[in-house]
Amino acid sequence: MFFIKMKYKIEVWSINDIVNHYENKKLKLNPDYQRRYIWKLSDQQTLIESILSGFAIPNIFLYKKRNIYEVVDGQQRLRTILGFYNKVFKRKNGDEYDEDSMGEEFKGYKIPVTVITKLEVNESIENFYSLVNSAGIHLNRPELKKAEYFDTNFLKLVTELCSNKEFAKLDLFTDATTKRMNDIDFVSELVTLLIFGITDKKQSVDKLFERDIDDKEFAQYKTEFNRIIDIIVKFNSRFPIKKTRYKQRNDFYTIFGFIAKNYALNLKLLFEFYDILVGFGKFIVPSNEKCEPFQEYAFHCISQSNSKTAREVRENILEEILLNTKDKPNKTQKKILKFFNSTSHSSMKVFYSHLIFDINSLNLEISLD
Repeated sequence: MFFIKMKYKIEVWSINDIVNHYENKKLKLNPDYQRRYIWKLSDQQTLIESILSGFAIPNIFLYKKRNIYEVVDGQQRLRTILGFYNKVFKRKNGDEYDEDSMGEEFKGYKIPVTVITKLEVNESIENFYSLVNSAGIHLNRPELKKAEYFDTNFLKLVTELCSNKEFAKLDLFTDATTKRMNDIDFVSELVTLLIFGITDKKQSVDKLFERDIDDKEFAQYKTEFNRIIDIIVKFNSRFPIKKTRYKQRNDFYTIFGFIAKNYALNLKLLFEFYDILVGFGKFIVPSNEKCEPFQEYAFHCISQSNSKTAREVRENILEEILLNTKDKPNKTQKKILKFFNSTSHSSMKVFYSHLIFDINSLNLEISLD
């Protein structure tokens, strides 16, 4: 069990003290173990109203390290205070910071600050950060992982992959989810898929964080991930993936894994596959009782969707729809053709029938090579 034996002192800082330390580069707002800045404008404005109304705000934790103060807890509050002071945003009533009208009131506001001055040999500020934020709802799972494993190769790899400009083109994440590091959480799942194959979500990701990867693995998985994303970006230029159901994490995970397993296939064939999946998208719903493959795929995107079983079912259905080295449709393909034949979407049947012929021919050709 982890016990805190660190030495600390409790001080009272004015906002003027905070501004001075920051401007003199003695206040480090974002040490490596910190999460991203996540507060919305309304959150920032509420804090400023509290300060200007004279209400108390929570204590801030700092770690004094070689005359530099690292922010352990309170980053969101400090960034908000500095942002308002520098006129990055305005109050709810539209007023911005004005030295003449609110300088003394604002800059003189006092905040309790706990300054950690010394750690014992077996103590870690990263562990302390994780500990104080694991209670309640302060940090989500990826933010806690960053705090605990901030210096690992695995986290560095995942963070670098998330910053890939090609990956960003897919537009899979909102600004809000990115701020909470959900992009890093998802990419860690995709990298885990490359390493272990299909597994349950949390178990395999946690395993990689704990054992880490070496420099050789870092380079290998970076290359593998980016070459798959390059193909998906080509899909995206054909038809934006964000306009399809495949922007969802479960669907994207399945497509990513399918390409990883079938990377050697002809690019023309992969384009054919994407065309089919885009066309099928609106029919893949849990309520589609007339088409068992579509219904089953959709069901396993909802029920225990991150489990190994659900992920394997989705992959198997995708392979049955797309991969067939026989000269006639397989059972799954027949069910889909029957479904389109019994609906008003007969044109989709013609489309899929021609593609099955083309795809089976290409698959046969590839299998004979």
